[in-house]
Amino acid sequence: MERVLQELDVLKTQLQVQNEQMLQMQMQASNEQIQRQQRTDLFAEIRAWSSNRSSSNEPKTTPTPPTTTTPIPTSISISQQHLTPIIVDALLELRSNSQPSNLSHVNRVFTDNATLLAPLESVCPKIKILLSHLLTNLTTVKQKKARVSAGSEATRLHELTDAEAEVLGKSFKKFLLGNKEVATAVHAWQLDNPILVPLFAEGAFEPIIIGVAKDLMVASTLGLAKRVVLGAGLSIMDMITDIFVIRDYLRIGDTTSAHTLMAMIGLSIFVQLIIAYVQNRKKSKWVILRELLIVLSLLKPAVDAYRVATGYEDERNSFDPLLDMGLGKSTELACESIPGVYQVKNEEK
Repeated sequence: MERVLQELDVLKTQLQVQNEQMLQMQMQASNEQIQRQQRTDLFAEIRAWSSNRSSSNEPKTTPTPPTTTTPIPTSISISQQHLTPIIVDALLELRSNSQPSNLSHVNRVFTDNATLLAPLESVCPKIKILLSHLLTNLTTVKQKKARVSAGSEATRLHELTDAEAEVLGKSFKKFLLGNKEVATAVHAWQLDNPILVPLFAEGAFEPIIIGVAKDLMVASTLGLAKRVVLGAGLSIMDMITDIFVIRDYLRIGDTTSAHTLMAMIGLSIFVQLIIAYVQNRKKSKWVILRELLIVLSLLKPAVDAYRVATGYEDERNSFDPLLDMGLGKSTELACESIPGVYQVKNEEK
């Protein structure tokens, strides 16, 4: 009888867990549906406002009493700062590793938001193909520089072929892998392909690409893993080699060199602790403590690489992650590497 009761209790517990999981899934699905509906309503409101603006600006054949400008809806702002996240979310919503699927999705986004995206398509009719390959973000595709026909940038961009748009879209991947900051990668892509200048002249294009690139850099496991693993590996290897060198110095009785190396490492850690405190001084004491522990664990380079690779941003930081990483590397160079080389040269003499 007791065994039966135990089995019933187990079944009851399993049913409760399953019910909780189903409720969570339903709530998540409901929240996603609400967000999609809000986005759809927002776009409809934007299009209605744009339509009213266009009709109010048409020339009148008969005098009409003065009228006020159609008010902008209170729930939106027609500035690029507010529109860009909406467009970026729409492009990334159904992004996949299938280029045909991405192309179909991009076509749908441009159709649903023709008023907002029509200027970009007028400058580059093949922008949908370009964006579909950019969104696919394949690492297995051999990257190559875009080759396009002669002429001015505007003419070449307007007469871009499907193959040329494909190469331009695919070429973006190598800049994500080769740069630690999203904005730098986008700028390098632009410089490497001057034909894109007319597109970047359209104010909406660059913020959209930067927003998409942030998501792509996070999704790009190759680029992210390369940065984080390399940063962590170099940090750990540096720590191990320093420990072995100090041990060897102590083993042969060269306490002066051992103490000198320990002092250099201690000075480097001390300076990095100061930098970490200055960077996070506006945050809570627990966050400051966490950042200081990261420095003491000697894993700060790996954490910096991860934050730069993912485009981490925090308004409470004193400076951006790229500068933070640069200061850390400069500290290691000034406090460990250069004095270490000088010490080795003195020993050889």
